[in-house]
Amino acid sequence: AQARKEAAAALDAAAQAKTALTAERDTALQAKADALAARDAEVKAKTEALAARDAEAKAKSEALGVRDTLQKQIAELTAARDEQARLAAERATQLDALNKAKADADKLAADRQAQLGNVNTDKAALTTERDNLKKQTADLTTARDQAQQNAKQTQQRLDASLKQIEELQNDALETQHRQQLLQEELVKAEAQIELIKDLLLREPGL
Repeated sequence: AQARKEAAAALDAAAQAKTALTAERDTALQAKADALAARDAEVKAKTEALAARDAEAKAKSEALGVRDTLQKQIAELTAARDEQARLAAERATQLDALNKAKADADKLAADRQAQLGNVNTDKAALTTERDNLKKQTADLTTARDQAQQNAKQTQQRLDASLKQIEELQNDALETQHRQQLLQEELVKAEAQIELIKDLLLREPGL
């Protein structure tokens, strides 16, 4: 009976030892599985970081191309704006000259009208000359009006050019903002990779 009890106790001890060994083995397997999962996550994070870096490089290249194109367009629009400003200045000069010519013509017409009242013998000739001066005045007025219209159209084209330049500059700022966001995402990804590496280095048995 004593031997049976000792055998039963030995069997219980063996069963408990087996259970402990099984638990220890399961714990070791789980630790290895966790380590493998962490390594897989690190590899995935590195792969995603490389992809993000490539995307950023591509975005930078595209942004540089867009910037160069925008700078070229801005230079062309600036040259066009300067040309329109020059034309507007010329139109203004012409308008001033026409106004002066009209003033001179009006003064001359007034002088001729005074002479007409004093010289009856030359009435017919002065009347003809007056009519001619009126016609010249009308022609000058028409030319002045046309110059004013040209100046107005030139100003409208200049305003449109300035608006287009502003839109191109806004596009360039938006592209720069997107590039900055990509850079921030890359920095975050690299920080996450460093954190995972630090955690792995702290794991015992790795």
